[in-house]
Formats: sequence, C-alpha cells, structure tokens
Amino acid sequence: MKARLVPLVALAAALTLTAVAAAGPDAAKQRVAINIKNPDNGTFVLTPLQVGTLKRDSGTVSVVYKDPTPVMRDGQAVYVYRNTYTLKGKHGNMSIRERSEWVDVSNEKAPGHDYTPGVGIGTWKVAPKYPDIWAAIAPISGNGNPAVLEKLRGVPEIIVHGDADPTVPVTGSRTMVAKLKELGIEHKYIEVPGGLHSDVVGPNLAAIVEFFDAHRKTARSTSQQ
Repeated sequence: MKARLVPLVALAAALTLTAVAAAGPDAAKQRVAINIKNPDNGTFVLTPLQVGTLKRDSGTVSVVYKDPTPVMRDGQAVYVYRNTYTLKGKHGNMSIRERSEWVDVSNEKAPGHDYTPGVGIGTWKVAPKYPDIWAAIAPISGNGNPAVLEKLRGVPEIIVHGDADPTVPVTGSRTMVAKLKELGIEHKYIEVPGGLHSDVVGPNLAAIVEFFDAHRKTARSTSQQ
C-alpha cells in the first residue's frame, strides 16, 4: 500500500520565505525575503523588506539534511526533519535552521491511488504548548480541542477551511471558531465553498501573510532568539 507524506505545519508570524537575520541587534529586527533556487548547491537572493543593516545580497546555498526522527503522537507516526541551510553571499554568510514535521495522510481518494488513510492535525496541537512565542497562528484545514484555546487568549488566529474537505470535516474549524468567539479571541475565518483539504492554501496565502503582517510582535526577548 502506497503512502504519501505531507507536512504538519504550524504557521506563525513568519513564513518560510521570510527570515529574520540575527547579524546583530539592528539586523535582528529587520525583515528580509530569501528566495532559494535548488537548495542542494543552488543559489539564493536576499532582499530587505525594511531599511536596516542587511543589504540586498546573492550567492550560493547548500543544505545538510538529517534523517528524520520518528515520534508517536496520539497513535500517529510523525517524522521530524531538522535541516541546516548555509547561504554564502557577497556580503557575508548566513545559516538557517529548519524544523518540519510530516505525517502520513490520505490523498482525498484520488482515482488510481491507494494511500493509507490518516489525518495530520498540527497547529492547534503545537501552538498551545508554546503560547508565548506566537505573534499569530493560521490553522488550515484543521481540527482541535476547543479547551486548548484558553491558552491562546492573546494569540490572534486566521483560520482557513474548505466546506467540502473529505479529509478533515469543516465542522472541526467551525467548532474551534465558535469557541474563539466565546472567548473573545481576535480571529478571521475563511470558509471556502467547495474547497477540499489542500487546495484552499494557495488562494488564501496572501490573506494569511497580510494577517501576519498586521499582528507582529513588537519585542522579543533574547532568550527566545
């Protein structure tokens, strides 16, 4: 039986395409966009999104992959990847550490395939464990226990779900949104008519980024950097 791995992502106040460079106190507060072409011995372009110490740069990129560490959560196997990207530019070098989690899930009953059924439910599981580090979160096509939202009272949320999702029923997000309203937690809910499990991400990515930009942390302690 074939299986497909999909990422278990907790979207917070920055996306993978945006990084904060820790090249000193000033640079640590500067937002930049890093575009990478072929992480395995490819190239990168760094573009500042704010005025600051870091300037536009480009160069080569390499990555060191580590074999995934499998862990069990709620009876489901989760594969944890930890990779390190090294960017060598004209003005200096930078290292980026990536941590991602992957789980086996179904492929929404695509014709001609026989994937192992399963569901990966991530953001509402991860975020309550570290409530102080998020500026905002974006659960997409998810589900969760409404009781955990008590721990996220100060964390704005943008939720996206398709009402035809065959993998995680939309009632999962609707239940969580009802609790968010009850607790008075700031949130934005986008329910996509006819949307399935994965096809709702791309069309709503701009809205997620806009929501994150409007809910930045104003300060960050050195112990969290």
